[in-house]
Amino acid sequence: MSARQRRVPDVTEIDAIENRLFRLEQLRHWYQETKNPLYVWEAIARGLHADSPPAIPEWCLDYIREAAGNMYDLSHRKDFRDPKSPAFKLSTKRSFELVPQALCLSKRGQKNAFASLVRDREHMGDANTYMFYGKNIRVVEQDRERRKQKVSKNRTEKIIARGKRLLRQGLAPKG
Repeated sequence: MSARQRRVPDVTEIDAIENRLFRLEQLRHWYQETKNPLYVWEAIARGLHADSPPAIPEWCLDYIREAAGNMYDLSHRKDFRDPKSPAFKLSTKRSFELVPQALCLSKRGQKNAFASLVRDREHMGDANTYMFYGKNIRVVEQDRERRKQKVSKNRTEKIIARGKRLLRQGLAPKG
């Protein structure tokens, strides 16, 4: 094949690219809705393990800048949470303990990013169940009871609404 000729991708390659782009769009949407950095990490992993040249989605860069800046401060034993904090003030042990916060994986008084991710998936699943069974809230309540997660009808409605927001624009979870 000469330098001027281009190889036309086959249908399976095009499908793989479309699926990858769809998943990256899902992850972007979920990150914007929840601010959970695990969606960014998945997008980065997918971008670096793609068959095409590795690429980090642009929407991930703000998070990466913040996390990298926080980790840089910690590497100088500086408390990233306080801009006026002097360098070499923190102990190495305390610096290590702050890594989850530096990566935005945990915040005081909130669930950690991993627990939030599980909750997001459950809410999307509940919204899917609700829509699949003709918008019957009782089916979702029964499903939650089966999972030993009984909640009030009002709370179930809020969970479904949150799940629907995560699923909006046809961005249903895959696998």
